[in-house]
Amino acid sequence: MTDPGPGVLFLPDSPGYPLASTVPLPEGHPFAPAGTLSLRLGALGVTAEGEPGEAAVEELGGGRTRTSYRLAPLVLTGRYSLDVRPDPGSRLDSAGDLTPLSTRPASPGLPQPPSASPDVKKERLDTARAEREKLLESGENGYQLVAKFYEHNESYADVFDSGRVDSVWQSNGGTEAMAADTHQAVHTDQGPVNDQAKTYANPDPAPKQVSYNENAITQQLTMQEALVHMAERLEDQDPKKAQYQAAAGAAGDFGKRIKDDTHNDRTTVTPMTAAAVRAAVKQAAATPAVTPFDPAPFRDPDAFLARIAAEGGSACPPGLTEADLHDIRRARAACLAADAAAAPAIGQPLHQGDCRARVEGATVTFETTTRGGAKALDWLTVQAPEPDLELDDQDWQGEAGDTARERLAGMQFIRTLLRDALAERVAVAARTGTGPYGHPDLQTGTG
Repeated sequence: MTDPGPGVLFLPDSPGYPLASTVPLPEGHPFAPAGTLSLRLGALGVTAEGEPGEAAVEELGGGRTRTSYRLAPLVLTGRYSLDVRPDPGSRLDSAGDLTPLSTRPASPGLPQPPSASPDVKKERLDTARAEREKLLESGENGYQLVAKFYEHNESYADVFDSGRVDSVWQSNGGTEAMAADTHQAVHTDQGPVNDQAKTYANPDPAPKQVSYNENAITQQLTMQEALVHMAERLEDQDPKKAQYQAAAGAAGDFGKRIKDDTHNDRTTVTPMTAAAVRAAVKQAAATPAVTPFDPAPFRDPDAFLARIAAEGGSACPPGLTEADLHDIRRARAACLAADAAAAPAIGQPLHQGDCRARVEGATVTFETTTRGGAKALDWLTVQAPEPDLELDDQDWQGEAGDTARERLAGMQFIRTLLRDALAERVAVAARTGTGPYGHPDLQTGTG
């Protein structure tokens, strides 16, 4: 492999991503006649082929400035290992979602922002408990709402304990900032919970902030995806399977009632105080029959996105939008990565070689605020297209090689995770003004 040279940004190694099971292996292989395949990526480095483009600067008022610039083409190089382990038995794989093979870290991203202190967490919990009592006292609807939460609370707790939602829930600190604003509005009973004037860091790398509503919907879909994912990995006789499926449906029904009763959705923000929320609960119509929950979009969001690309918006599954499906796809990728990190590293290399990708069109966007003559960084994000990873696969032969190529061509979640890792690493370089990634306003120690 060619040395990437000085100024390279390194990405952590990936876990072993699942490809396929019951794959016929070459004659004489110790795991023959069939095995399970996975792919690991390592020694990943990123270099920029030149300097950033000219920055576009927008004055937002109040000392705030938004700056955006395009990066030079980024070249990703590294090594791959196509691994194999003994096949677990007769289990068939139709979507590549096997229990993966490595104990490497689940996310190749960066350390998450520190969480709230124990004192702050206690204060927020006290506020939540007080609000629960107010809902219980508001009448039958409030009682039913609290009862429904506790009916599924164990399933939601299992999701958080599993670690499958951590990377999306904590990404960029947006949900933590939302929690602080929610607590303040509910604790003081003043000001809107979902303030139109406030935005939060998007969990998906993108050059924008999102509304309270959009981040809340993203996290609802993240929770539903994790529940569907966990249910699919349980035997039919396991009682938790039905519990997880029911909890996923309940989360969707709750989101639908919010939209129907308060007219809040991704694009429409109707500000509501805590008192207005309680009034909406009290005045809501009787709870309608539960809509049957369809897990298909959560099992394979790529299939629905492909249909939308071919047929238009009419191909969206009922109750979901194209933006919802993109959120589900990223949440699914996070679940698969968490599974990969948790599984035992028992694979054996079948083929190894170089990998490479060229990423064009990545952009950096950030906002600063001038206070007392000094600029402070408010937020920064990097948007990059998903890399089209090229593998040196000339030695891949037989059915194992053909199967690996076919599966990799359809493994959207691997490209999504690699894109996120690259964007997160470049964002750190941009914040610190490193080489061809930064901007003069980011080299003053702001942020």
